[in-house]
Amino acid sequence: MTAPLRVVGPAGDAELASPLPLQDQLRELVASILIDDCRVFVTADDPVGGGPACAVAGCPRSRKGDATVCAVHHDRWVAAGKPDLDYWDDPGPCPDPESVLLGRLPLPLRREIAYGIVQARQHPNPPSLRLVSLQGAIDGLADTGIRSLLEPDEDRWPSPGRRSHGRMPKPVGTLKVGFFTFTIDELDRLRGQFGHEHEYARDVWRLRRLGVTGVPGGWRLDFRDIQQGWLRAAVKQFLRWRHDTGHSPSGMHRDLTVLTLLSSALTECAGTNARPEQFDRAVITRLLTVLTERGHPPNARRQRLSSVRRFLEIARQHDWIAGVPVGAALYSEDFPKETKLAPRGLPASVMAQLESAENLAKLTDPRWRLLFPLLMETGLRLNDALHLPQDCVIHDQQNAPYLRYLNRKMKREALVPISPEMAAAINEQAARVRTQYSAKAVLFPRQTMNPDGRHPVSSYAHRTALDTWIQQCRIVDETGAPMRVTAHQFRHTLGTRLINNDVPQEVVRKILDHTSLEMTAHYARLHDVTVRRHWERARKVDIHGNTVTIDQDSPLADAQWAKQHLARATMALPNGYCGLPLQQTCPHANACLTCPVFITTPEFLPQHREQLELTRGIIERARQRGQLRVVEMNQSTADNLLTIITSLETPSPPTGSDTDDAS
Repeated sequence: MTAPLRVVGPAGDAELASPLPLQDQLRELVASILIDDCRVFVTADDPVGGGPACAVAGCPRSRKGDATVCAVHHDRWVAAGKPDLDYWDDPGPCPDPESVLLGRLPLPLRREIAYGIVQARQHPNPPSLRLVSLQGAIDGLADTGIRSLLEPDEDRWPSPGRRSHGRMPKPVGTLKVGFFTFTIDELDRLRGQFGHEHEYARDVWRLRRLGVTGVPGGWRLDFRDIQQGWLRAAVKQFLRWRHDTGHSPSGMHRDLTVLTLLSSALTECAGTNARPEQFDRAVITRLLTVLTERGHPPNARRQRLSSVRRFLEIARQHDWIAGVPVGAALYSEDFPKETKLAPRGLPASVMAQLESAENLAKLTDPRWRLLFPLLMETGLRLNDALHLPQDCVIHDQQNAPYLRYLNRKMKREALVPISPEMAAAINEQAARVRTQYSAKAVLFPRQTMNPDGRHPVSSYAHRTALDTWIQQCRIVDETGAPMRVTAHQFRHTLGTRLINNDVPQEVVRKILDHTSLEMTAHYARLHDVTVRRHWERARKVDIHGNTVTIDQDSPLADAQWAKQHLARATMALPNGYCGLPLQQTCPHANACLTCPVFITTPEFLPQHREQLELTRGIIERARQRGQLRVVEMNQSTADNLLTIITSLETPSPPTGSDTDDAS
């Protein structure tokens, strides 16, 4: 606390001449801005409490809401009969700047808040608050009775709030006001207690102090529920390693949650003061039971157990849990069988409603008017889309546009082709945010506390906007019930659409930027079900025009479909399928239209009609040349073709199952 420090003060970057206690440093640093020891002036365009300048020349105050003048000049303008501002001659002098009143705050809290204002004015990306919000938060601080921001630990901070029926604001667990959080960080820097090493030494990590961006400022990792000191130290080392190697904040939080359960299992088996050698297989068994008791589905249990197994592997590798028996481990047999979930793609009828021009026109906010169609067209994950920069569109040598983005899940850059219309819409939005914010602004900036536009809109704001739009458009499912839609369903829908349109899996993998074909095969499984359903429903006839039926409820149904599926891949015909058992060889020398095991469906009618015309031409030319054997050979093919076409064109009688399906 008493070491000489380099700090940012009113006069800029300067090193204190001599080591001073923290409060003496604060007194020197805020002396030039604290008026009457209780006020700080806030002018227009000030990052703390200010805003756009009043339209009256020389007025130091900021305008209010949608008005073009400050509150004082607004009252004068109304009293003057609301004349045209361009010709209004203001009768009085401009008022003084607005001020933040700190008189109710005790010392040293008053100087700490003033110091926060000093630092915010020098910071490249300061917290931004409306004056009324800042003053209300400060008044709430005065009501708490706290004398210093550094008095309580931050996670035990009472949050300033509004009075309700004369009662004091209800304390909550985290500090909600960004300006106070910013000020605490600056005070810790001033007293030399800032940086990753200081944060790692705590039992409650504040992720913003570890350089984590894009998550709520109140995100913390709390290790205090891990009762065993040696285990807590090992878990902290593990999560430090996770953070240093680029693990996501949500993944770190998931790791800590299950490792805290592991500590509870150890406590149940051996007590709060359990030693490392008491961490045996019984603890692992108890953890498996706890996860089951909590009702976690199999896939969730697999995910949590993977975190524990990784922790045990890394902790042993770095000797963080010396003394723990080797038998305290997770094996493949401990993991529940993975449940293959079907893709959550949206039905075609729902997508038709969402993609209609009429419904898209209801999106008045330009951010949502671009974001929702972008998610539908590209299948981007929401977090990747929200962090898109302005220069995210590139072109190849043929001038085809692509979207360049950072796959934040896989930590790599990726490209996806987009339409020229989408590229134009993105460039239009980029120009808009560049004008409204700055060249550093993201494509979808949040609208508050974001002066240069570098912070993206929150997922909560997106969720609210999407739900509002869905309700406004009255989106319904096939039964007419209101539909609930999530952003990630657009990704599933795109993958399913591409697979169902016979786009190769490798291409789909590239578009969705999957790491392996196994992920893409998730959509292919759905496609296989779709194709089988159509195959079962389709009318199938042989060369004599007789309908070929397949008992869908028979145990042979799966085997028949497997054979049919393999035949499509290994015995492709231009006009149907071979119904020959796979173990046999074909004796008909590719003369499928005279083969008794040939099967075809209405989807091949165009090929049949074309082949019939070609066959009739061959027959006619052979007759003219007197080639009777050629006529005889092809006449059988022509007759079979005519029979097949006639049968496929004749509507089949409705069946009970068809009727049920149609309803």
